[in-house]
Amino acid sequence: MRVVLAADHGGFDLKQKIKQHLEACGDEVIDVGALEHKARDGFTDYSAEAIRKIREVAGTMGVFICRTGTLAAMAANRFDGIRAAMCHMVEYAVRAREHNDANVLCLGGDFLDLQEAKKIVEVFLSTKFLGGKYQKRLHVLDKS
Repeated sequence: MRVVLAADHGGFDLKQKIKQHLEACGDEVIDVGALEHKARDGFTDYSAEAIRKIREVAGTMGVFICRTGTLAAMAANRFDGIRAAMCHMVEYAVRAREHNDANVLCLGGDFLDLQEAKKIVEVFLSTKFLGGKYQKRLHVLDKS
């Protein structure tokens, strides 16, 4: 799978570990930054580039990480066609994909340990959208 990673200084360490994990699993990883830990990096410095990379190839997913996941989700959801979900539990990731066809996972680096973050990422990337009655939601969102 093709996965775009982005993080600010608060999510940098977790992003680096998730990147290693995804690459070890054979995923194509595109890391748009931060590429080094700088306290002045803000998530909005990377969001537009991350979205551009997601839009380049159909089916590309995103994993965005900041301290809480909130700013990452807010920044991502400003772009058409992006459905970012902040998930702090595996069950949230399942529902975000099955019911809402989320294409960007947002994580809080301050609140997740590596093992839980890996599980959430794996489930998010492997869960399929159910379609059907849930498709109507997407049409409403796309029209707003």
